[in-house]
Amino acid sequence: MFGYESDKEVIGLTITDYLASQSRTLVRNGAFVRERGERVLESYEGTAKKKEGTFLDAELFVGPITFQGKLARQAIIRDIAQRRLVDRSNGTPWT
Repeated sequence: MFGYESDKEVIGLTITDYLASQSRTLVRNGAFVRERGERVLESYEGTAKKKEGTFLDAELFVGPITFQGKLARQAIIRDIAQRRLVDRSNGTPWT
């Protein structure tokens, strides 16, 4: 989906490396709010960035997990371009 061809290309990348600037800010702000113990959305709609620099409409699921005994974040990015096309053809607005 992002154009990477091997595991070696993605080792060391973080969730924000896969996101457009506005979406990075959205995810970071959500993380800060969650760390303060406040409730935040479980998913966001935003823009993801492919390896070559082009963008795609995405749904982002970001949440805390425990990994090897330490607090970590798990992120899932789903391409929603088809869903947005259907919404547009039905006259459904989206943001």
